[in-house]
Amino acid sequence: LPVWWPHQERGIEATWRLVEAGERRILVTSPTGGGKSRIAIELILRALEQGWGAVLYSNRRMLIEQLSGVLGGAGIDHGIRMAGYADEWAKSVQVASIQTEWQAVYKRQRRPLHEARLVLIDEAHLQKSEMAATIIKDHVEAGAAVVGITATPLDLGSLYTQLVQAGTTSELRACGALLPCYHYGPDEPDTKG
Repeated sequence: LPVWWPHQERGIEATWRLVEAGERRILVTSPTGGGKSRIAIELILRALEQGWGAVLYSNRRMLIEQLSGVLGGAGIDHGIRMAGYADEWAKSVQVASIQTEWQAVYKRQRRPLHEARLVLIDEAHLQKSEMAATIIKDHVEAGAAVVGITATPLDLGSLYTQLVQAGTTSELRACGALLPCYHYGPDEPDTKG
């Protein structure tokens, strides 16, 4: 992987310190383009170094398949817990659909909740339903650290107790993650007639 941007490194270190201190509900925020997927990968790698399992939840098929590709590209062996995928749910790292997990674990009782010690919630601002809250609560009660990841940290105080700001728009511009651009558009049309 390429060199870390300073805001990513700060976010990773701050998050991992909270995990090691026993915090169980952590929200990591960084603007779009800030490298939140790379932060998630590093947190998973640190969990694996500790011998922990990890699960990365999302709520859309496209995002789950994207996240699976990112983990595979980082050399992280994982399973996918989503309808239409073979049951590889025993692997220590999983990318999981919140909806499929709800159906398989809670509604149909086909399998247990993943025994992850690190639980990552991608697009945490979209994961505020009672279903997601129950899954988060059960992971926390089992001793897992739950880390939500989002660019939009709004109305999440009921699910998370700690906030890590892993980058600002100014920091992203300074390191080249966000680039200035020229925008061209037509003149405003004359609609008087």
